[in-house]
Amino acid sequence: IMKKNLIITSLFIFLGCILSLNSFAQPGNKKKYNTEQIERAKALGIDLEEDVKEEKLTAEERRAKIEEERKAADNRKKNYNKYQNQVNRNNDEQMFKYVGMNDKQIEKYNAHIATYKAETTKAMQSAKKDAAKMNEAMVSIRDKKTAGLKSIFTPEQLEKYMEFKEMKASKNRRSKNNNVVKTIN
Repeated sequence: IMKKNLIITSLFIFLGCILSLNSFAQPGNKKKYNTEQIERAKALGIDLEEDVKEEKLTAEERRAKIEEERKAADNRKKNYNKYQNQVNRNNDEQMFKYVGMNDKQIEKYNAHIATYKAETTKAMQSAKKDAAKMNEAMVSIRDKKTAGLKSIFTPEQLEKYMEFKEMKASKNRRSKNNNVVKTIN
């Protein structure tokens, strides 16, 4: 048992040496080594005198790099928005087929949803920091939206619409919960 403990302790010390030496070799870190670190490095065959290359940029280069990173982030956001819009269109098409909507109903539905999408965005921007106010606004918008859908759908279609929404919500809950580690007692 003592040999095992000694071996484990030695391993931890060895790993600690490597990690501490590695942290000194990062760009921007000052090269201040004490004698113990120098001896450890020599024992491990690491050359502490080797220059760590630092990336020195001029102010103009830094601005260009920041601008490049901003453009890349904007592109990622645009691509995500395109993808999300396609997903939404696919979901809508599935719903139209499931509910059995005609072209006139689809047109009314799209106009109706666009109206409430704009209201939702406006409500979210006006109540950014106040969660209670935002929740109240969202409930109000959802109720108005549901009431408007009653004028677009027939009673059977409205029932199918609600069923479709529940199926989608249930699927989303299942996919989110599939990644949760469950404990077994």
